[in-house]
Amino acid sequence: MFSTLYFWLFATIAVLCGVGVVLSRNLMHSAISLVITMVAIAALFLQLHCEFLAYLQVIVYAGAVMVLIIFTVTLLNLLRERQPIVMKSRKWGVAFVFLFLILFCVYQFLDESYGFRGPSRPAVPLAWGNVPTVARALFTTYLFPFEFVSVLLTSAIIGASVIARREPTEPGQKEEEEL
Repeated sequence: MFSTLYFWLFATIAVLCGVGVVLSRNLMHSAISLVITMVAIAALFLQLHCEFLAYLQVIVYAGAVMVLIIFTVTLLNLLRERQPIVMKSRKWGVAFVFLFLILFCVYQFLDESYGFRGPSRPAVPLAWGNVPTVARALFTTYLFPFEFVSVLLTSAIIGASVIARREPTEPGQKEEEEL
């Protein structure tokens, strides 16, 4: 019973904060929602007895990547003059995806053969998920994708800095006041 409550609590937090990341108009609120989502996912990893993955989730994603994103946002000092206009088609798209997720969860809950009440999971090998196994897979099989993601994140931050950079003003012109 406690395991089910634990799962539903952190799954609900992850989903709600994930929706908050997408729907928030304030960039900082969106970043904080993403941090909470990452911590909730780490809690779900703990329930699966994958402590190493949970620690990596908190240290790498909630720690390093989100700090990098928050520092980039604050360094760029983005203006809050224009609030983005949410188009009607985007609202319908979000409503459609939300409805699909609700229907999928209801189906998973009611389907006896596959859903929550379905057969138990297969046994996991004892060495699965420990540090040497994950490190061996990460630095042999998945070395190229691992390095590619680090280069991709670095280039995305550089690209965001270049795009958000303000043009220098002339010495006689006044700079616009920020909100």
